[in-house]
Amino acid sequence: MSKAGLILLDISADNLKEMQRFLKKLPIILFFRLLAFPISAFCQVDTAWVRYYSGPGEAWATAVDDSGNVYVAGVSGIPIASWVVLKYNRNGNLVWIRQRPSVIGGVNHLILDSAGNVYATGGDPDYTTVKYDPQGNEVWVATYNGPAGGVDWAHWMAIDKANNVYVTGRSADSSGGRETAVIKYDANGNQRWAARYNGPLNFDQASFIAVDENHNVCVAGRSGDYMGDEKEWLIINYDSLGQEKWVRTFQLWPNTTGNQAAKVKFDVFGNIIVTGGSTDSTGKQVYVTIKYDALGNTLWIARENGPTGLVIVMDLDSLGNIYLSGYSGFDISTIKYDFNGNKLWEHRYTSPGSGGGSPSGIKVDKTGNVYVAGFTTGIGTGLDFTALKLDSMGNELWVKRYVGPDSSSYDWGMFATADEMGNVYITGKSGRNAQYDIMTLKYAPLPALKGDLNLDGVLTMTDVVLMLNFTFNGNPFAAAPSAGDLNCDGKISPADTVIMLQIFFHSAPPPC
Repeated sequence: MSKAGLILLDISADNLKEMQRFLKKLPIILFFRLLAFPISAFCQVDTAWVRYYSGPGEAWATAVDDSGNVYVAGVSGIPIASWVVLKYNRNGNLVWIRQRPSVIGGVNHLILDSAGNVYATGGDPDYTTVKYDPQGNEVWVATYNGPAGGVDWAHWMAIDKANNVYVTGRSADSSGGRETAVIKYDANGNQRWAARYNGPLNFDQASFIAVDENHNVCVAGRSGDYMGDEKEWLIINYDSLGQEKWVRTFQLWPNTTGNQAAKVKFDVFGNIIVTGGSTDSTGKQVYVTIKYDALGNTLWIARENGPTGLVIVMDLDSLGNIYLSGYSGFDISTIKYDFNGNKLWEHRYTSPGSGGGSPSGIKVDKTGNVYVAGFTTGIGTGLDFTALKLDSMGNELWVKRYVGPDSSSYDWGMFATADEMGNVYITGKSGRNAQYDIMTLKYAPLPALKGDLNLDGVLTMTDVVLMLNFTFNGNPFAAAPSAGDLNCDGKISPADTVIMLQIFFHSAPPPC
């Protein structure tokens, strides 16, 4: 049994002879190969792991730290609700669970700081925000109860480089309506300021928040009426002290409903990008994206004229390009705009089944690849976790669907993200008949599973050395043992080392 644990080490005479023939050529090949770039082959993806947390429950947020640990948060124990935060390591092993009693719900959003501390927020029935250290210990708990003493529902968070935390959502007012409320906490959980907004419709909600390098804050949401109708977008910009700088509202057509901002972000130039859905003159809700400058001037408005749709998620790259994804008709529609709002491409993914679907996360990596994940309808399989990868031109590189153990269950991906290594993480709920477990899934690019022994996302000489050290000395490597089984025969042998050398030096495809 190998020191890596699960796969046999097999050194036969034939395998050794094959390796010796190859290694005789190694010095010359190595000289030329070192002049080349490392091999990156993120063209395929596999299911790395799937984890269930017994319900009833569902997850609404996930985040991943630099070490590959995965944090999942939501609600468990419906109807006797408690909020729950789970930490899995990079291999999907459960590290810790934290729960808190909750009157009306669970964790709505989860973020991390650069030190691996975890922040969770939700309604309890007041804004409740908790900071955990990486070991799951509570560092501080902060609550906000609005002046009316009613229900205050925290929906989204942001964090700046000084680890100040900003929370927004809706807060009851004394007249029975709703106001937006933004709270800033310092790194120790002390409230620095609170800013409230009550618009003319007296029914306002901020659903998303962003903070820039200078600690300016922008929230986006909607203004409605007591019937819950979404009358217009609501965008509010605050300075670092919580003073209101400007307010903007938007609707494509007057006196319509179905107008809601879905996401807000600052770009690297200090401009504010807001996207969502708005109803046009025909009564159809369509994609709309608006770019404001720092003073609140509208720089451009982009809209789509496709089927009824709503933008759900957005990401930006370092050049100011904008990536949107949402549902449009029965398709997941992903769009890229340039800095000036020109549409560069659109990709549409149609569910195999007739029920459509929706994205719940989008991520653009440093090379312009786009990862979109959420859920779509299968044929006879209910809802399935779904992820797709697009290249920088919008071409589809792969699609991955996950059908749970019960093919008739609903696997509802409610939040998703991706990391720079091309791993995709989806969390949500899985089950049927209102009996759902929290389900979390990780997709990993095949190089992270085959040959990438140090888990850095590329195949380099370091991996070759690790393979040789394992083969001859039994020294373990960081990746799962299956990463070294390149010919998929259930053991690690010199044959696998030969295959790795051929992949690295000759760009040969892996046999399995």
